[in-house]
Amino acid sequence: MPAGDALHAVRATIIVPSFNHAAWVEEAVASALAQTERDVEVVVIDDGSTDDSLVRLARLDDDRLDVVSQPNAGLSTTLDRGLARARGRWVKFLPSDDALHPECIARQLAAADAAPGARLVFALPTVVDAAGAPLSDPAPQAWFDHTPEGRDAILRDLLERNFLCAPAVLFDRDLARLVGGFDPGLRIAQDYDLWLKMLPWAPATFVRERLVRVRWHGANQSGVVTAASEGERARVVRRSLDGFGLERWVDLFRARDDDGASSASAALADALTRSGLHELAPLAARLRALRDDAHQGEGIRRLAGRIGRLLRPAVPLSPGATPPVIETSPRVERWIVVAARATTASRAGALATVLAHDGVSVTLAGSTPIATVPGVTLASCDLATLRTLLGTRDERVRLVVQEPDAAVIAFAREARLAGVRVIYDKAPGVAAFARAGIDSERALIDAADDLVGDRRDTVKQLATARRLVHLLPEPTGVEGAAERSRALRAIAARPTVAVVVSCSRVHEPSEVEACLAGLESARDELPYRIVVVDDGVRDDVLDVLVARDDAGAIQLLRNALRGRVSGRNLALRATASELVVLLDADRRVAGPGWLEPPVAALLEETRLGAVVERGRDGGTGWAWLAPRRLLQHLSGFDEAYDPQGLEDLDLQHRLRSAGYRVAHWQELAVAPIPTRGRSVVDPTALQRASRRFVRRFPDVPLPRDWSRFAEQV
Repeated sequence: MPAGDALHAVRATIIVPSFNHAAWVEEAVASALAQTERDVEVVVIDDGSTDDSLVRLARLDDDRLDVVSQPNAGLSTTLDRGLARARGRWVKFLPSDDALHPECIARQLAAADAAPGARLVFALPTVVDAAGAPLSDPAPQAWFDHTPEGRDAILRDLLERNFLCAPAVLFDRDLARLVGGFDPGLRIAQDYDLWLKMLPWAPATFVRERLVRVRWHGANQSGVVTAASEGERARVVRRSLDGFGLERWVDLFRARDDDGASSASAALADALTRSGLHELAPLAARLRALRDDAHQGEGIRRLAGRIGRLLRPAVPLSPGATPPVIETSPRVERWIVVAARATTASRAGALATVLAHDGVSVTLAGSTPIATVPGVTLASCDLATLRTLLGTRDERVRLVVQEPDAAVIAFAREARLAGVRVIYDKAPGVAAFARAGIDSERALIDAADDLVGDRRDTVKQLATARRLVHLLPEPTGVEGAAERSRALRAIAARPTVAVVVSCSRVHEPSEVEACLAGLESARDELPYRIVVVDDGVRDDVLDVLVARDDAGAIQLLRNALRGRVSGRNLALRATASELVVLLDADRRVAGPGWLEPPVAALLEETRLGAVVERGRDGGTGWAWLAPRRLLQHLSGFDEAYDPQGLEDLDLQHRLRSAGYRVAHWQELAVAPIPTRGRSVVDPTALQRASRRFVRRFPDVPLPRDWSRFAEQV
């Protein structure tokens, strides 16, 4: 304990960060003051609330209460200020919309006393709605109801997801300060970051009791998965892998089953894959490659110093190997139909029956016992079982989900990363959601490739995501179910497509909006997701992109490396589509049907590796359409060309060297040449790119448009 705290120490400090929660802040603080453990202090830091929170707090009269008001600074800064003021050895932070059980602090302190050396004590929450009633959607509660045994098990499972409820944690103040406290650069994952910083250095224990009431009211900033939240989560995990040490992480997984280094590396790789964080895929791939490394320790040490640089594609093409492409010949078709709740079991069973009757291999997964269906394999709906159902290279797997569920959403994300086609076939009864249920549905919509409904009101609800929704006939009777099954199979037979738009500092808000609006209005029978890569855009453009991302119209990726080449590679890793289209933000699509001809050409010819739109003088590619896996197995674009071009021409020649043809794509639409006078060009970078290309392809002349551009510079 610091010497300055000795005279006025209390046993525990409860920090209440408050911002515009006037409806609940009194209840939260009152629950903190009502603890049966009286040796506590309550520090409320109001972060610039604009409602009457401070007026309500003034009604509370207790010597143990300290209310501090500050200009709005954000949650991380607020929590760090609370941590600096804390006089108790033990600290808990309680969001101003949650509440504590009267014996919460007493029970957790008793657990700490019973576990000498423990610096973190975890408990369980009860999730309620805005009015304090039990939540109708079970997904949030199921998310938190995970209690691994021991510090090492907690760490291993935390690598996959943050299942710890922040206000249910009591932690050691001095250790929190020692590891750096809350990171002010994090807006959402600050608690996740703190647990991963503290746990490697101290034992932890669990109180398997519900000692906190967490209010799920729809405005919870951690309630919806976004590109920003996933980006923060990736940053936290990478920092933990680097800070704790990759070798020690491998040791954690080896200790679980007493495996050797090879299987422990593979287990760590599996955990990183299950996290669903695309940026960790290169590290996971390299960890798996260590299985065949005769010097495991040496291999892990080599990786340990490179975590920060492992944003590049992980598995280069081995000499003489042929990269995979989208196959036109049919592979074995297998369907997984999931009914997470009893209310949709009969609907899922009917679909599975029809699919089986058509000769398709079907697995029906349900949380309740389902009557045996001829030709259908039955399975449980828990996450561990679902993970065993992922297919092999020889199978084309389709996953049909009927309603949101925490385990199913997690599985859908993992399945999509593994190349499974995910279809959200919304059941009619899944319409009346509480706000938290809506958040769960949004997470499932984001994880799905295709959205399907059989009633117009259902389709209207799904269409709020601003994605194409298929309206199929309601499955009435045997014929209706068969017709609907054929329609679903037709939808799943089309390739999935992601259109990636690169935005940089040279792009104006008007042209970015025009590009995205054109893409949204041009969707037809070949639906696609729109992914936008921020390569250092201006603030006014970022406002446009964030608004569209919040509305569900696009998926926004923030490229920390700042460059079109690295941004495109990031998109190749962060998408799970079969085909990918790469555009710059100043391109325009011609309208509905713009994508059909190049896709048809790509699927008709197995050795066609890409369709590229060239500049007016036959120069470098302005737009690409290619199988995503093919580009990944060629290690993507060469980031040594960043920030100035020729990376596309380089990849074209690597495609040809691998035995693939590159076809010409007719011009998308009339649009300004991307290199008009507004571009900011670094002459040194341009010359470096030219030298690299000439060195790699000495017999290939530079394109005419590039040569003229170089002369102007």
